[in-house]
Amino acid sequence: MPPEMPDGPSGVLAGLEGREFEDIWTWDERDAILYALAVGARPATDLAYLSERCGPSVLDLLCSIPLSVPWSVRLLADTGLSALFFDHAFTLSATLPPGGTVECRARVGAVWDTGRSAFVEVTSEVGTGSAVLATARAHLYLPGAGGFGGAQPPAALFDPPAPSARAGPADVEIGVETRDEQAALFRTVGDYVHRAAALAADVHIDRAVAVGLGLDGPILPGTCVLGIVARILAAHRASPDGPAAGPTFRELSARYVGVAYPGRDLTIRVWWGEGGWASYAVVADDARPVLTGRARYA
Repeated sequence: MPPEMPDGPSGVLAGLEGREFEDIWTWDERDAILYALAVGARPATDLAYLSERCGPSVLDLLCSIPLSVPWSVRLLADTGLSALFFDHAFTLSATLPPGGTVECRARVGAVWDTGRSAFVEVTSEVGTGSAVLATARAHLYLPGAGGFGGAQPPAALFDPPAPSARAGPADVEIGVETRDEQAALFRTVGDYVHRAAALAADVHIDRAVAVGLGLDGPILPGTCVLGIVARILAAHRASPDGPAAGPTFRELSARYVGVAYPGRDLTIRVWWGEGGWASYAVVADDARPVLTGRARYA
């Protein structure tokens, strides 16, 4: 049973800080392959991620699902509020295996009030026993849920996540074709918790729902676009011998600044930095910004 919450959005948000969530997430090699397909892997170039004969190898950001979905499903179900991910910052100690079970733990660290809307900061981790495999910090944006008298969000929340991306022309520009079915594939990855979230996320596959929200059509989940970016950036540092045993990245962050439509092209612009860092920006085929962030290679 969820804890009792005061009536109305204001009461719900006032009682949210410090809330903790625990869950179990189970997946198998089918989910690892589905995830790879959902973020654009293709047999001609990404066979290691698609063939059981190869393991399969697992893309780093498969962990984004247990780090983001279980707690967000429960938080929104318990509060009755709607939200969008504003940003993510992932830290990886290991890559998930092709199948298994992990413990998912999350905690609401802060709730902020802009007057008209609200922001919620959540930290999460996945692991087995005392071994932590990956952690994340996410901010949820809750439109229309402000005005409850909470503290203003810190100015740093709105700082550009990749300042070097504005320092000059990109070092690399990579064109990416997306497919109409990628959003549908993404929402099938994982156990019942993720599917429960998918059932409520018709904006990713139902044109009528998307158009009703003022969009041109169904949109790719932001974490799916980030998974595409991670796959592409990993391929640019890949060994000729195939994927390494450990994670490609130690850190990966993203600010979700726009929407991407499945079946339409994206461009990833990359600026290489020192110490294994790279900054990136993703733009749509009509030059709209979609995503911006930073990555640190392992």
